[in-house]
Amino acid sequence: MIIERARELALRAPARVVFPDALDERVLKAAHYLQQHGLARPILVASPFVLRQFALSHRMALDGIQVIAPPGNLPMRESFAQRWLAAPEKKRRRTRWKSLTTR
Repeated sequence: MIIERARELALRAPARVVFPDALDERVLKAAHYLQQHGLARPILVASPFVLRQFALSHRMALDGIQVIAPPGNLPMRESFAQRWLAAPEKKRRRTRWKSLTTR
């Protein structure tokens, strides 16, 4: 019952889910599953070229999955940092807690 409710909520409003360890086969499979079933909008953090090769070697498609190159995307990192700092302290605390609990 709980799983079905969570699935319904995810289908209604798919959240963005960032996977910083994208070069792990399990993570790639999870991101692919979430994208294919409309449960979330996965974002993989890795070099696009390296990730594409990794996905091909595991026979996985990256269609519809956003890929962010960590070192080469300074404007995006600065934008995230500014939005995070502009958020109220309560929301920042919750964001930190979520990042700790999702590891």
